[in-house]
Amino acid sequence: MPNPNLVMKKLVLYLLLCIGLWTAAACFRVQYSARSASIDYNVIKTINITQFANQAPNVVPTLSQKLSEKMRDKFVKQTSLKFIASEPDIQFDGIVTDYSVETVGLQANPNANINNANQAGTTNRLTIKVKVNYTNNKTPKQSWEQELIGFANFSAEKTLSSVENQLIEEITDNIVEQIFNKTFSSW
Repeated sequence: MPNPNLVMKKLVLYLLLCIGLWTAAACFRVQYSARSASIDYNVIKTINITQFANQAPNVVPTLSQKLSEKMRDKFVKQTSLKFIASEPDIQFDGIVTDYSVETVGLQANPNANINNANQAGTTNRLTIKVKVNYTNNKTPKQSWEQELIGFANFSAEKTLSSVENQLIEEITDNIVEQIFNKTFSSW
């Protein structure tokens, strides 16, 4: 039978080691954040985000409004900028230029014969493209214009209408994040 004092000493040492490691880990914890916005609030105080136009060949009536509202929400929650309609320090406007679905994944069709295709789609992709114009009225050289692309894949076994709202949410979140990061991230 092991010596009870020795067992107790080992248990105490083990607990002290665990507490020491836990304390050291807490002291040296490093936090990374993709949300860091580098805005000089002494210079940039106001913002305007206009309603994005929808000029995609396939128009979803609520898409441009949803994108514009998500942008406003993002900037309200993650900056201290004030929204004004005229003469803002920075302004965003844009156009939805594409809303399309394409097949991106194929697999062999086991039911194929000589008269029909030997491949069947397994994955479809919804793509949304937005041309964004960012105008910095305080520092014009920081202004930019770029087409940003967001997409999401879905099973070919599902119809677009059955997953469309969820995919639009995902894609517009991604595009808004791209816009915010391109404008304010200090990476």
